[in-house]
Amino acid sequence: MSHSASPPPGAAPMNATWADVFRGGVVAWGVFVGLMLIAFAIAGIVADAVARADGVSVMSSLSVLPLALVYTAFIGGTASFLVTMLGLPVAWLVARSLRHDTSIARHVMVYALLGAAVGCLALAVTAAFSGSLVDVFFSAAAPVTILICATSVVAGWWRASRRIRAELEPGDPRSPIEFSEG
Repeated sequence: MSHSASPPPGAAPMNATWADVFRGGVVAWGVFVGLMLIAFAIAGIVADAVARADGVSVMSSLSVLPLALVYTAFIGGTASFLVTMLGLPVAWLVARSLRHDTSIARHVMVYALLGAAVGCLALAVTAAFSGSLVDVFFSAAAPVTILICATSVVAGWWRASRRIRAELEPGDPRSPIEFSEG
């Protein structure tokens, strides 16, 4: 089946279905949970190494890391799943607003900004519960949280746009990579 190099006039070349957006949301959630657990494990390992270097003789934090990861996966996974489900309508509206935009780079940028906004919102909620906006937003975890959220949403978009990108041919202006024939 041959596709034209560019969509017909008036067509929505980047039109995602609700099913595409839902699958993208599930992927974004899974990527977020995976990255969150990796970041938490690294933080635990670094904290343990710092405590050992300072000569602190408490029970190793590495001994409780597996339990802490399970707890984090349960609490963080549940909370992030709820955020993902509540955010799907927003992702759908973003997808609808970008359906005529053929720039892959612009789609990635918009979805990364959406993810970063979700990360900032998560930090704001954390700050509201902890009572310290400065401590939360200026902690070492803040940029990691924002980066993980942005990366997760872009990964979700990448999955959601998979069907559309599969139809791209070399030379299609929507192609994220310039292909040369010859």
